[in-house]
Amino acid sequence: MKQLIVIFLCLFSITSIFSQENVEWKLKHNKNGTTLHTRFPEVKNKKGKKETVFEWKINSTQTISFENCKNAIKNVNNHKKFYDCKESKVLNEINNETVAYYLFDAPWPMSDMDLIRTITHSENENIFISKHISSPEKMKLNDEKRVEISEIIYKIKKINDEKVEIEIIGKFIPVGVPDFLAKSWFPKGPLKVLEELTKASK
Repeated sequence: MKQLIVIFLCLFSITSIFSQENVEWKLKHNKNGTTLHTRFPEVKNKKGKKETVFEWKINSTQTISFENCKNAIKNVNNHKKFYDCKESKVLNEINNETVAYYLFDAPWPMSDMDLIRTITHSENENIFISKHISSPEKMKLNDEKRVEISEIIYKIKKINDEKVEIEIIGKFIPVGVPDFLAKSWFPKGPLKVLEELTKASK
């Protein structure tokens, strides 16, 4: 499982614009109020080569408080468990923008990899949205390989004082690994993100 998480977060690039191709979502998990949908359209990169985009979204109703769920996402230390990484920490915070650093202890023979994300939040009384977008230029590269592009968006909607609706959306394009290996991350990978978020919100 750890190897699959590392592959997902560290070897894959995630585009910041959702596919324009008309590919229907396919249901991959539906249990206990949680659904996971995926779709894998093809797009052309800057060189004109076709690549598969791996898109996923989770929708779930959980018995946790709105405030606790918000705080769990805002706490970058929690992200170590979300993404199964070796380290997650805040580099700096300016106004509503947090720059976070992630280090992944990749299994041999892969090199350790890091990821820099800019995190922004927006909210009103009943809805909280958190966008996590890669910003590789915000820290000098050391010995690790760096994930260039990545994106995850969390949307939390308050139902009542003890229950929320959660939507998590992500997408990525595999880099250096075959498509069949990318697909092996589903469905356990996205479901683990939700599981750890829920635990951190208790």
